[in-house]
Amino acid sequence: PRPPRLWVALFGIWGSGHVAYSDDLGTTWVARAGGLPDEQVYTLALVPGKEGTLYAGTRSGVWGTTDGGSTWARLTGALPEMQKVTSLLVDPVQPDTVYAGTWRRVYRSDDGGATWAGVFEGMVLDSEVFSLTPIPERPGEIWATACGWVYRTLDRGGRWERFKEGFVERRTPAFAALPNGKLLAGTVGGLH
Repeated sequence: PRPPRLWVALFGIWGSGHVAYSDDLGTTWVARAGGLPDEQVYTLALVPGKEGTLYAGTRSGVWGTTDGGSTWARLTGALPEMQKVTSLLVDPVQPDTVYAGTWRRVYRSDDGGATWAGVFEGMVLDSEVFSLTPIPERPGEIWATACGWVYRTLDRGGRWERFKEGFVERRTPAFAALPNGKLLAGTVGGLH
């Protein structure tokens, strides 16, 4: 059987980025950045059930492809404030719903990236969103890690609640939801 396709987003230190895939577990790579701007690519999100459809979070916003990365189109041009997209999440239950975590807060599209709206009620301005993690057993629940601690929404981004008690550092770049229900937050000061 063929191994699963691996995708990589490359973040150039001085501005340029790249997207590539491998069908042989990383032995060889194929470039797939046609049409992407020459800037950092922070993250990628694949759409389940739609082979070849994925999103890229870049310095200038969200870009999308439906042909496996041969061509890309900017999806957030109507919102110039939607910049430096460092995290993406395709809703596992509703794959036309996409969340984008930016250097300021979170945005959501319910139509596959065609239109976007801010979903940041309860979220502090200037909270770069590093990761977006759904809880599969509880549809609508998403955890976001940020410069300013950890946030949770129970209603697909309708309202966010911030958690900061017990943390020794506020900058939280990583998060994991374990199958046993435990949640792990990785801060610059250690694991919580």
